[in-house]
Amino acid sequence: MLRTNSRLLKLANARIEFGRRGMLKGDVTSHALKQVDPGGTNSDSGEDDDGNNGIGGEGRHGCGGGSGEDNGDDGDGNDGSGDDEGDNGGGRDAGDGFDVAGVDGEPVQSITELPKRQVSTRSIDALATELHQPNLLELIRRFLWDQCYDGDDISGEHALIGDCPVFVGSVRTYRTATSTFYAPSELAGSGGMHRELLRSVASWYNGYGRYDTVLIQAGDSTDRMGGMLVGRVRAFLAFTHDKML
Repeated sequence: MLRTNSRLLKLANARIEFGRRGMLKGDVTSHALKQVDPGGTNSDSGEDDDGNNGIGGEGRHGCGGGSGEDNGDDGDGNDGSGDDEGDNGGGRDAGDGFDVAGVDGEPVQSITELPKRQVSTRSIDALATELHQPNLLELIRRFLWDQCYDGDDISGEHALIGDCPVFVGSVRTYRTATSTFYAPSELAGSGGMHRELLRSVASWYNGYGRYDTVLIQAGDSTDRMGGMLVGRVRAFLAFTHDKML
């Protein structure tokens, strides 16, 4: 039994190391396709590819609320570019099995990015009902206060709601996000950077929902130990405010 446990532990450690080096990515078919088509022109980009639609960390531009292009769709349905199956997460994503990886390079500020393609577009009222969050519009307006008046003595949490920016429009929803952060360990990159794929889906592999747990820095962003809060991701959202990303 001890020998069996020892071998299982070695196999588990080997899998972690192989995954960190990218040796477990893909399969025989994808490897053969890469040999035939090194440029990758025939490979699918996948919904979980890193996009430039940041929702946190660096990349704050003026009074932008969320990210992404405004497609002008204020309806409740799917906007056509997403995947209907994305709302329940029944399908397997391109990143399955590779949710955690080390990232080489110098330490940088934590960055959170959304995929290039959203799952659907919702109106505020419809999304508030879906998330059981009747104060969603108020929360968005307070968030916009922090974005528009960064550095102000009054935070969005304590600002008068009547003074907060008015938001009119729809909200895009996603089921994944990629977070890159500083977490030195044997599994991290050369500079201690770590990348993790976060998920928020109503049904994981046709079973129960998966809503990943995250640590949220509540203190000064320059202080890596500035106080952490534990949260559970109920949804990944993005929106455009005042024609700014």
